[in-house]
Amino acid sequence: MSTTELMQSRPGEQAALREGIRQQIRDGIEQGRLAAQAAVAEAQMAVDAQAVTTQEREVIVVQPPGPPGPPPIQPEFGTTVPTRFETPEVPTGAVVISLAFFAAVVLLVLLMPIMRAVGRRAERRNEVAIADPEAKQQLRDLSHAVEAIAIEVERLSAGQRDVTRSLSERAPAAHALVEADPARAQPR
Repeated sequence: MSTTELMQSRPGEQAALREGIRQQIRDGIEQGRLAAQAAVAEAQMAVDAQAVTTQEREVIVVQPPGPPGPPPIQPEFGTTVPTRFETPEVPTGAVVISLAFFAAVVLLVLLMPIMRAVGRRAERRNEVAIADPEAKQQLRDLSHAVEAIAIEVERLSAGQRDVTRSLSERAPAAHALVEADPARAQPR
């Protein structure tokens, strides 16, 4: 039955069809589960059989004698000497350090020209380019005006120092007068 026919059929028939489809799906799942269990059991039996055959056989390897090697070296106390068949192991810390060193060298070689270009560009931005002679003259006039203001401020501060000094010299005399006649100390 196609889906259009199924949709046009009665509700009772639709429910029966749905239940039939569900039952078919359940049966398929059960058959797959049983097949998987059988495959697992068969694989386990094959593994057990192979283990039994390897235990029955003993393998004896006979190597022909090789040429005589150098006499053994007597190491000093506390040192070990690797033999011809041992490979010395490199500590992991040394590997990490060497990799970091080579990575730093590569980064330095690659990034140095880029950083130099960035630095040159920043220096060019800070340069003041004044090509207009009128602007140069205005800057000179401005600097002369600032110098003149600085001179006037210095003169004012010198005058203030003089006034402060003269007042501080007169203060002891005024203090002595107030102590002698307290009526003068009151404001008028």
